[in-house]
Amino acid sequence: MLTDLLAFNNDSFYVWQLVTAHFVHYDSKHALLNISAFVLLLYVFPMPKQKIVKAVLLAMMLIDAYLLLASINSYRGFSGLIYVIPGLAAAECFNKRDYSALFLIVLVVFIYIFILSEDKNISYSITWYSLKQAHLIGFMAGLISPKFLYWDIGNN
Repeated sequence: MLTDLLAFNNDSFYVWQLVTAHFVHYDSKHALLNISAFVLLLYVFPMPKQKIVKAVLLAMMLIDAYLLLASINSYRGFSGLIYVIPGLAAAECFNKRDYSALFLIVLVVFIYIFILSEDKNISYSITWYSLKQAHLIGFMAGLISPKFLYWDIGNN
């Protein structure tokens, strides 16, 4: 199956999986929900494209490093990259010294990651396990990327 070739798989690893694993899913419903969540968060927290691209690239690199160093068996999903947007919003709140909004963003993210994001049975043979570490890494990448990344990507 093509998604098995594109997903990160420690048993049959190919270097392209470090990029493609972030964009494949077990089913189209989950992919559509992830893309919808990303677009909705962009609407709620509008950011310059340059900031988003930098933070997403940083999140991908950090999640990939985690996958390799932690010996994760398999990974597929966009969820870790979704958390970049609230991370960027939290960084902006911190810079503006809007600590009540910062607290609210962090609270909602942590409640979702640790309480609402649960494992789901996709089929009789597949159970999807949420990699909460990827979600946290995505959030942290968004949080640190404005201070960490100074390289320029286009005008916007």
